[in-house]
Amino acid sequence: MIKSNGIVPVFDTKHDENGNIISGRISLVIETEQIQPNGVFNEYKGGQVFSSGPSVVFVIDMNTYNQVEKLKIAFIDGKPNLVVKDGETFDEIEDQETPEEKEIRELQEKLAALLANKK
Repeated sequence: MIKSNGIVPVFDTKHDENGNIISGRISLVIETEQIQPNGVFNEYKGGQVFSSGPSVVFVIDMNTYNQVEKLKIAFIDGKPNLVVKDGETFDEIEDQETPEEKEIRELQEKLAALLANKK
């Protein structure tokens, strides 16, 4: 669980080292005009989308996308970050999984990495 003002992890890319799209990763696109001075944003686009104007783009997973209303943007060292809004908590995927689901996810991730290295 990540509490108020904690930084939510994002990914550098939607692609693996072979250029294949990693399942479950999407772009979160927030036009800069939608970002309020306190970092809150009300409009955003998710998925394989593009913006018509200046935007901030994060690569996130579906768990983050499903909780995006709990987030705001904070500029730290001049770089935009997704952080948890005041009074909110962000549930990391591990917080929502049963032990069996966690084991399945970890095995699927290991299999995907092995298959990616095989190509």
